[in-house]
Amino acid sequence: MTSQAQQVLDQLKNQYDLIHSSFDEVALKCNDVQKDQLARALDDALTAWLEAQNTVLQANAPQVQRLSDEAARATAAIGSSLENLKDIQATLNTITQAVKGVLAIVRAAS
Repeated sequence: MTSQAQQVLDQLKNQYDLIHSSFDEVALKCNDVQKDQLARALDDALTAWLEAQNTVLQANAPQVQRLSDEAARATAAIGSSLENLKDIQATLNTITQAVKGVLAIVRAAS
């Protein structure tokens, strides 16, 4: 595995860990529908990380770079949205959109 591929896997794991470590705090501010959205985002983040472990090992350099760029952007967006939980729906939308974007790239690379 290249160092770039390992970096991508680390970014995806960090993205999952960021959502997971904030889950309880965010969930306390959510209604039932929002809790479901948060749980799906956490599940998608985990799925992206697990699927990438197989995909990234086989991906070519442009695919790995695209995934790296998206993972970095997504993690930054998630981190920023978690800093201010006043608009919980906006936070959930940011998390969901970021995770789905990464997952789409992982699945396209497989």
